[in-house]
Amino acid sequence: MRKPTAALVLAALVVAGACGWFWASPYFAVAGVHNAAVRGDTAAMNARVDFAKVREDFKAQYSRVIAEEMAGSLLRALGAAIAARVIDVAIDVMVTPAGIATLVELQQDGPRKEVSGFHLMFAKRYTVRREGLTSFEFHSIADQGKKPTLRFERQGLRWRLVALQVPKEYLLDRIRRR
Repeated sequence: MRKPTAALVLAALVVAGACGWFWASPYFAVAGVHNAAVRGDTAAMNARVDFAKVREDFKAQYSRVIAEEMAGSLLRALGAAIAARVIDVAIDVMVTPAGIATLVELQQDGPRKEVSGFHLMFAKRYTVRREGLTSFEFHSIADQGKKPTLRFERQGLRWRLVALQVPKEYLLDRIRRR
């Protein structure tokens, strides 16, 4: 009678551990990217960020915004074509560990410092929106729609940053500053 009880307890522990990992791991993934950025740890950033996917997604977002802004005339269309090529090169240069560090900054009072996954889990200002078992989005509740949203995908048992969903107004503001 002891063996079935031990097997049930072990199964319950495995299920509880898997549920705990599913719930908590996104916060630890975001903290890992943030902390690597704060430390300037390029190797850790490369392990946590899929730069090729981030660049591809960022180029598509910028291209959409520029196309919308330039629509309506032949001269604007020519400008959009030139701008798209320039932006492709600029994004290749900007989407680096330092560039991602700037966009991934969590709002903090005072100097930038490392955070723990536990801090993010229980902080009321951040939220995780899951999309099934393979991806999630992380953003500040107060800045939703104003600042980039981080999009992660699961690769094996770990999460990697694969996109920054940047609001159109944020992109336009950056384009107009240039």
